[in-house]
Amino acid sequence: MITEDYVSFEIAKLLNKKGFDCECIGYYVYYEPNNVKYSLLGKTNSTWGKDVYSAPTLQMAMKWLREKHHIVIDVGFENNIFEADDTITITYSYTIWRFNKKWPHGGYATVEGEEKNSYEEACEEAIKYCLENLI
Repeated sequence: MITEDYVSFEIAKLLNKKGFDCECIGYYVYYEPNNVKYSLLGKTNSTWGKDVYSAPTLQMAMKWLREKHHIVIDVGFENNIFEADDTITITYSYTIWRFNKKWPHGGYATVEGEEKNSYEEACEEAIKYCLENLI
């Protein structure tokens, strides 16, 4: 079964601090940081109330960074085949592109991240980097 992947509690708090105020059905309450709760009525950070944080999906957070801050996260993969037993492992890494018309040479800057074991880990780390260092 495929499920939605929500940002962690730590990222939800950072998003709130940086002005993320999009409607989400997922949310965290401060006393249960490892448990995403759901509401049939989507709310925003400005309407949830104190100590409640919107929990967007990873893709929603990446879209907000792209549309609001002109930051694009590109997650790629590398497959490593081990010939002895034909085991295939896939690792993921990210590149962050930040666009700004005022910058020279095409108006972008890049940051590259270390390899992660899952696509979701790479997304989460890239989002965290953007929130802590670029906004």
